Amino acid sequence: MRQENRTDLQYQPESYRLYHACLIVAAAVLLSYIVLSDHFMMENRIQNTCLILCFLMAALHGIVLLTDSVYWLSGITYESAKNVGRHARHRCASVRFVLYTSAFVLYCLYCRCPGLIPWTGGIADSAVAGTVLCAAALLADCAGMEQKTKL
Repeated sequence: MRQENRTDLQYQPESYRLYHACLIVAAAVLLSYIVLSDHFMMENRIQNTCLILCFLMAALHGIVLLTDSVYWLSGITYESAKNVGRHARHRCASVRFVLYTSAFVLYCLYCRCPGLIPWTGGIADSAVAGTVLCAAALLADCAGMEQKTKL
């Protein structure tokens, strides 16, 4: 085995501390927004909450990409992530980051064009946010299926 292959297979120890911290921060951000928006009587609360949620999902996948912790993602175990090279892990994390960032951008476009869609409202905002996030998750899972053979 060449030297570069051995260093490529070295991987960080398994840890979920940063993942748990991200979830706690995400929950704190959402709860604080809900409390503050209720206190200040902000409009478009549901739309803004969904916007924050889409951003937090993209940010979480950005952290996965930066830390190379693909084992945080569903369907990928720590052992399988450890046994492949850095490029395969990076490719898998990149695909998911692009998908969730695209979902965030699509929802931003939806939020900026309320006159184009006549049935906008709280339920429609939630449905659109849920649809773009579910589409990103399904596409990420399909991309993950291709990557699982390589992971």
